[in-house]
Amino acid sequence: MSSVSKGHTCEALVLMCIDFRFRENVQENLKAKGIKSYDIMAFPGASLGLSSDSNPAQKPLLNAITISKNLHNIQRVVIVDHEDCGAYGGSSNFVSLDEEKAEHREKMILAARAVKAEVDLPIETWLARLDGTLEAL
Repeated sequence: MSSVSKGHTCEALVLMCIDFRFRENVQENLKAKGIKSYDIMAFPGASLGLSSDSNPAQKPLLNAITISKNLHNIQRVVIVDHEDCGAYGGSSNFVSLDEEKAEHREKMILAARAVKAEVDLPIETWLARLDGTLEAL
């Protein structure tokens, strides 16, 4: 029996940026962290789409998370931003890595709040680093 026909449940929904540079490392890190089955959504800037009611992407993203919960019984939401994100203006837009991380952390807090208001699930926020690691924010 293929994994597709075994059931319609998965552990998590992962929202990450569309940036191809991080896809493989994020997937490897998810496996290493024990997350083997997950729905994946890609959106430029990941947390940016959820961080403001005025962003027209927020409602469709929240709707997709709700659908994932209802159809696949996800148990958590994982939001993965990354260093040098063009949607944030790239690393050169910040004075330091600490400033860049602080901006991501701020947007992730807002995004997590929006998700929590929509679906009552645990939320993890990570920053994918250029060295291939994931850092909890």
